[in-house]
Amino acid sequence: MTQTQPRHRWITPLAFLMLLCLIPCPGFGQDTTALPAAYTPTYTPTANMMGQLGLNTVPSARMDKAGTFRATLSREHPYTHATLGMQMTDHLFVALRQTSQSHSFLGNSDHLYPGLDLKWSVVDERRYRPQIAIGLQSALGHKRMAAEYVALSKRYHDIDFTFGFGWGRLASGSSLPNPALFQSLSGHSSRALDGENPNTPHDWFRGDMGLFGGIDYATPITGLSVKADISTDTWTAEKTADPDIKTPATWSVGVSYRP
Repeated sequence: MTQTQPRHRWITPLAFLMLLCLIPCPGFGQDTTALPAAYTPTYTPTANMMGQLGLNTVPSARMDKAGTFRATLSREHPYTHATLGMQMTDHLFVALRQTSQSHSFLGNSDHLYPGLDLKWSVVDERRYRPQIAIGLQSALGHKRMAAEYVALSKRYHDIDFTFGFGWGRLASGSSLPNPALFQSLSGHSSRALDGENPNTPHDWFRGDMGLFGGIDYATPITGLSVKADISTDTWTAEKTADPDIKTPATWSVGVSYRP
């Protein structure tokens, strides 16, 4: 028997996110008068594997300029991610993503994991505080790629530091307790990391909380940066579906170059 969830359980998280949209938060780089010269942005953040600004496999708090359109295509075996995103305002990014599971980049898809990704910048960076963003990966879409996060990014000279808290996929290998604030938003302490039922607001910020972080180093070569990150995404859903699957490490190092 399928049990449906009462609609009123959606009201609290939706109201919270609508409130965030109303907070006047100019995007990163829009107002640098409160930052010394060493903090003035001298590089352009690049996208992660999921098509949003971040490091290699984890998001950051950075945002594009309003009106920026972003199309990305990436491969992380066994997944190919195709994303079309738009920076709607200085503090709101919306993207449609289609994730395909296949044995090779050009191979036939064994399964599709679509999702709607959202990201809000809620606090602008200043001299002594980081930029803070709240994101929803597969806010509406398949559960396997679903995750929620709070990311903090702070730049010091040529290094952009990111630290964050994640739920869902970003906490699949963690057992940190969920803070009371997010427990009250979700109303539950556990969640399914996979399944054919779509991810909904009822699932947001449920379950254990994980940690992620990393750096983005802008090298002396214009347009060239080195990114390194680590997270608590241990590919639990994939291991459950196929115990023999070879999954990547929880850390990564990559190079990004913009000609």
